[in-house]
Amino acid sequence: MAHRAFVSRFSPNRTDPELLEAIFVQREQLARLWLEQLRDNILTGTKHHLLAIGPRGCGKSHLVSILIHRLKSDPTLLEAVRIARLPEDETTPSFWKFLLRILRALNTDYGDEFPPPPRDQIENAADERLTAVLSAYLLRKLGTRSLLVVVENLDDVLRGLKDEGQKRWRAFLQEHAVAATLATSQQLTSG
Repeated sequence: MAHRAFVSRFSPNRTDPELLEAIFVQREQLARLWLEQLRDNILTGTKHHLLAIGPRGCGKSHLVSILIHRLKSDPTLLEAVRIARLPEDETTPSFWKFLLRILRALNTDYGDEFPPPPRDQIENAADERLTAVLSAYLLRKLGTRSLLVVVENLDDVLRGLKDEGQKRWRAFLQEHAVAATLATSQQLTSG
């Protein structure tokens, strides 16, 4: 019996990137344009924030998975970027927890390069202190590299962050030209 390749219907990040490339249709021009913008994010101080909007199953995550694969396959970008693909469907009730999610994703993909933040600095700390410590830690670990934060279901993440967390994320992006966002959403939100 012939072996059939695994294609995850709603989680393309679980599918072999080569197979995703093979079944990718009708969006190649968009993929090339976004890849060019992401390369620009990584290699310059210009940061683009890209958002794919559409109903569940229309190919947003497929596009994102292909872009990540292409970025990771480009030898000129390997040392210039760190990609934090946040797990789907995780709640994010505050900005410091959003930063922690980013650091955990970086630790998962880059290991000892992004060890967990020092416990003594974050245990029993107030939210303000946690935000400051985690922001400084992330920036220090990134060094001169760019950060690409990949967020599925951004509408849900923004809802969880509420107005205060959204303001903090926007402030972080404006104050530190190190991070860009590649996100998906099923709908536009006021955030």
